[in-house]
Amino acid sequence: MVGAAVVLVGGLVSWFHPAQLLPAGTPVTGGVRLYGVRMAARALPLGLALLALLALRARRMLAALLILVAAIEAGDCVAALANRDWAELAGAVVVAVAFLWAATRLVDAPLWAARAWREPATPPTASWPGSRE
Repeated sequence: MVGAAVVLVGGLVSWFHPAQLLPAGTPVTGGVRLYGVRMAARALPLGLALLALLALRARRMLAALLILVAAIEAGDCVAALANRDWAELAGAVVVAVAFLWAATRLVDAPLWAARAWREPATPPTASWPGSRE
C-alpha cells in the first residue's frame, strides 16, 4: 500500500506542482507543465491499479504490475544517472528494489523461475498476509 501511495502522490505532485520536478530556482515553462501532466498520466493509473489489485487480492497480476513499475523506475534510474540527479536516483532505486522484493514475496518464488508465473494446481493454503482468515 505504501508503494501505491508513493506512486499516486508522485502523480498528484507532477500534475498540480510540476515545479517540484525541477531543481530549485529553475523556471517553470510550458514544457515542464507538459512533462508534469504526462508523468501524472502515467503514475495515477498505475497507482490506482496497484490499489485495485491489492484490494482484489490478485497476487499474480499485482506482482506483474509491480514488476512493470519497477522497470519504469529502472528507466528513471538511468535518466537520473545521465543527469547526475542523485536524489532522484536514490528514490528510484529504493522504489524499484522494494517493488521487486514485494513481487517476489507475492509469487513465493524467484521472479526468473517459471513456477512463479504459473497458476498453482490447487489454491494456496496460506492466507493473504495480514488477513484474518
